[in-house]
Amino acid sequence: PLHSGHIFENLHPDLGYWNNREQMYWRGVPYKDIGDDYNHSTFLDLILNSWLGIRMPSSAAGKNDDWLTVHPLINAPYFAIDRVPYRGRVMSMVYDPTGRQYPSVQGRGLRLLVDGIVVAQRPDLGRLVVPVEPPSNSNVFTEENVSAEAKLQ
Repeated sequence: PLHSGHIFENLHPDLGYWNNREQMYWRGVPYKDIGDDYNHSTFLDLILNSWLGIRMPSSAAGKNDDWLTVHPLINAPYFAIDRVPYRGRVMSMVYDPTGRQYPSVQGRGLRLLVDGIVVAQRPDLGRLVVPVEPPSNSNVFTEENVSAEAKLQ
């Protein structure tokens, strides 16, 4: 329906409307338009988790997992995601097969940076797994301590 700017999880596969929003219209719910133009973080989660393949550590059953996994599925000639807060650190990912698109991150291929330092790389798009421990209290992320390398151009 018009002005239904929500990201719901059950889109009608053939007609393209949000099933639960449509049901609110059918029932005449007075708050059916609540939250219009609200872009929930779900959208970014889809980009980060699905296209870019960023997998956050599992904290299930109290497990302390200090490993970060990325496995980009996006089919793009190049891309970069910069300054993603990650467990008190700053994570960036760059894919530049020629090394010319993002010259501040030297090299070709897929690069994973933590706090501005390349911690993993490979020549093609594929899976990278790296240990990332939370910082000590003296090394907590602030805007001032992000190195220039993490600020991609």
